[in-house]
Amino acid sequence: MSKKVLVIGNGFDKAHNLKTNYNDYLSFIRERSWEDYKIESDDAEAIESEFVNLCARNAFINYYIDYSRDIDYWVDFESEMRKISLCVYKALNKIPEDHHNNIRIKENLFTAYEIKCLRIFNFISDRLTASDVDYILSPVIYTQLNGINWKQVKRTMSEELTGLKRSLIIYLKYYMPLCSVCKNKIPQIEAMNPDEIITFNYTDTYNLYGYDAKKVIHVHGDLNSEKIVLGYDDLDEDNLVLVDFKKYFQRIQNKHLAVIERFFADSGKGDKEDKTVLVYGLSLDRTDEDMIKTIYRGSSVFNVYYLDDYDYANKVTNLIAILGKRKFLEGYQSERICFFEIERTAEEES
Repeated sequence: MSKKVLVIGNGFDKAHNLKTNYNDYLSFIRERSWEDYKIESDDAEAIESEFVNLCARNAFINYYIDYSRDIDYWVDFESEMRKISLCVYKALNKIPEDHHNNIRIKENLFTAYEIKCLRIFNFISDRLTASDVDYILSPVIYTQLNGINWKQVKRTMSEELTGLKRSLIIYLKYYMPLCSVCKNKIPQIEAMNPDEIITFNYTDTYNLYGYDAKKVIHVHGDLNSEKIVLGYDDLDEDNLVLVDFKKYFQRIQNKHLAVIERFFADSGKGDKEDKTVLVYGLSLDRTDEDMIKTIYRGSSVFNVYYLDDYDYANKVTNLIAILGKRKFLEGYQSERICFFEIERTAEEES
């Protein structure tokens, strides 16, 4: 018996003209576009108020808005999250052990970027006077007796991450449908006619094709459960202070990884079920390495769809990084791994 499994990422939503990527979300906030829309919900007023408050106060959102302004609105959300959190961790570790008798920090102990990152979480305060050269450590995370309270550092940063997730959920669930015009079905996708779907998206755009929701696995969570995965890879696996930010931990916490592993496990009766995997709109980035390895391991055929030559090269490079050169070449030469160009619709070609 053979099954077709459609694996989709944000490119699937973008192909349907939906404003679902991080840049759309940041532009919506920066331009205060919520003022132009009235969401449809019995709790509309409370949700709108919550969203506005998060946009104004969340440390990550404030950082991203400033950062996107510096680079003309483009930002790699996950790599910047990793950069910020690691910067805070390394900066606080620079405080010498014999510093416990003083909450004042010399300006030259930190780089300008470290000061910026520490300040967005209110871990250091402004100088006491305009002529003062010292910063003051927040008593929330530091005491003269015990030094850095790493548990509180973790709690504060995790709460800000939770707020960021919540604001993204509100945007995708309530505002995005109002500011996007969804395209009709795409013939190439419709012709795939999958038996199962694995989506890395929070959204349910697959409903456009009438797929049975019971046969869909959301590996990063969905907008209804509100348990979404938003983080980065685990290159620094010994750092458990920042474990809440790591995708593998969030997947384990939300039980997403276990679901995928069970899905691709042998049935235990007879031969392993053949699964043709169709990858559409997924970057195959290393931040999802554990999931992609599991999906590839459970596949008999692994078909990857790409937009253009640049996208093709990126997907090949990413798969080599994840599978290793030898395993990739074995799959490619045996035609277990195949690449197909995404067909342009008549509307796109006109």
